[in-house]
Amino acid sequence: MRSLDQARALCESYLPGLIDGLSALPFEQRESSGGATLPVFRASGGPGLVIPKDYGGLGATPLDAVRVMRAIGAHAPSLAVGTTMHHFSVATLFTFAESIKNSGMEWALLEAITSRNLLVSSGFAEGRPAQGILAPTMTATPAPGGYRINGSKKPCSLSHSMDLLTASVAVPSSDGGQQTAFLLMPATLRGITRHPFWGSSVLAGAESDEVRLADVYIEEELVIPTENGPDGMLDDLQTTGFIWFELLITASYLGMASALVERALAARRAAITDRAALGTRLETATQLLEGAARAMMAGETDNDALARVLMARYGAQDAIADAARQAVEMLGGMSFIGSPDVAYLIAACQCVAFHPPSRASIAAAMVDYLDGSGPFLMSDAAPTAAAPVPPGNPAPPVAATPAPSGTPEPMATPVATSAAPTPTAPTPSADAPVPAADGTAPPSSRRVPSPGRLRSPSRPRRAAPPRPSSPPRPSSPRRSPGPRPRTSSPRPRRPASPAGRR
Repeated sequence: MRSLDQARALCESYLPGLIDGLSALPFEQRESSGGATLPVFRASGGPGLVIPKDYGGLGATPLDAVRVMRAIGAHAPSLAVGTTMHHFSVATLFTFAESIKNSGMEWALLEAITSRNLLVSSGFAEGRPAQGILAPTMTATPAPGGYRINGSKKPCSLSHSMDLLTASVAVPSSDGGQQTAFLLMPATLRGITRHPFWGSSVLAGAESDEVRLADVYIEEELVIPTENGPDGMLDDLQTTGFIWFELLITASYLGMASALVERALAARRAAITDRAALGTRLETATQLLEGAARAMMAGETDNDALARVLMARYGAQDAIADAARQAVEMLGGMSFIGSPDVAYLIAACQCVAFHPPSRASIAAAMVDYLDGSGPFLMSDAAPTAAAPVPPGNPAPPVAATPAPSGTPEPMATPVATSAAPTPTAPTPSADAPVPAADGTAPPSSRRVPSPGRLRSPSRPRRAAPPRPSSPPRPSSPRRSPGPRPRTSSPRPRRPASPAGRR
């Protein structure tokens, strides 16, 4: 496939030998836990892909990085997802390298990433329901010369192979509250432990287990405070990090879907119009991501740019899922049965929807941005379960009560004839007191009559006339129009006379 071949060629120019090294490993080994692909990634210089050349990296632009991650995702999905966490972390750090230097952060750690091909894991977005993606999952307690860090991150990609860990942490602020800070620490510090968490075989090679920090001491030089911009918008560090993440993680899944579409096009089993539609649907995602990457290269990294990148991500996400499904259908059942790769890739493509932020969590902010009523604001607060009640439409009470009245609410007794509609209010019990008109408690002597003694408010009950020769009619649904059956005993028929026969 043309666009995927171009991505592979670009990947080879940046990371020589990576694609061939990955292809030499069986697919099952590439995707299993144990880090079989990470030595190949390190040997090709992968950790320095997006680090600027001025700092010893390969200096890939956002557009080139998107294409390289697509190529990696087509051959090793777990490696693409796991190393995305590394790439977006270091890209964010080195984008603000000069500011970080001036902040006093330990620069030797950043230099070691390129000189020693170190891997950096990310401890930001948390996988718990109702957890804001900007809310830190770790806390920092001031200690002499630094902080004591406690908390956990799950899932945490590259948890077993990481050399450095980046994370957001809540630190005490000068006004007595909490402030979000960005930290970078060696993964070998005392108190950092790994624990099993990822139970699925899909993307198991990304090493997405739990990382716990228990009373881990770090120096002040390893912490960078972050601040929200005007009107509560994210600061430049956070916004740039989000844009890098959305581009690279979606490109990884684009590669997985591309591997399926490439097989479907090569099989030539479907009609040519269907194959053209399949390729077009996939390239929709390609154009969305590459367009967003070009905008980032043009300097669009503010809050409005983040909103546009998220729209491109969700559009690409839909196109990826559609193309993967159509490709599997086009390949047919025998291909699904005979090749475990097909089943694995279609399952892995679904995971693109699980990365933050979800559509629901930013729906209100996106609508504000789209209709012009406000800026795009990503909040730490999780979305509420119930929408606010519009003015003039008060919410119904949790428990309905009988309407205040001096007389009980009548209820029709079921009869064969048509009766008045049954009131929707709950029927009080026979011993329930009737509330007074002013809402006060009624005297205990006023009781609601038993429902059996109530008559229909629309028509009095009439007794049916006696019919001695007919048995009582059973209570059954109304018969359809037609002759009524005879109720008297049948009279024996007189045999016809022989003269009357012919």
